[in-house]
Amino acid sequence: MLLWASWVITTQSHNIFYSGDGGYFDGFKKIGEALGPFNLAILESGAYDKNWPSVHMMPEQTIQAHKDLNADVLLPVHNSTFDLAFHPWYDPLTKLSVLAHEHDIKLATPVIGEQYRLDSKVPTQQWWEFD
Repeated sequence: MLLWASWVITTQSHNIFYSGDGGYFDGFKKIGEALGPFNLAILESGAYDKNWPSVHMMPEQTIQAHKDLNADVLLPVHNSTFDLAFHPWYDPLTKLSVLAHEHDIKLATPVIGEQYRLDSKVPTQQWWEFD
């Protein structure tokens, strides 16, 4: 059995969910019902593989977790930095960008190291795309 942790960060003006590492499970819906809605869901999406379902979420599962949590903006993390899986480094953001558009989800994609404030415009630059 793997033990993972997630956090809810609540301020006077914002409610944020941070997933940490872990696979998709029905607890996201329970968390959304009990503690949501969330202004921002920071969800891991990277270093995934169909053979590692309890370790990292596939992009489709990240989208489902975001919907289950009843969140406004999705900020995907744990991707595009270390080459730990069989997929290309840009695969998570490429797939999430398409899926977020299909599901009408606001996807925040700040450049690595860029600050993103919840009271500012959602960064949507597709910086991982190249010719």
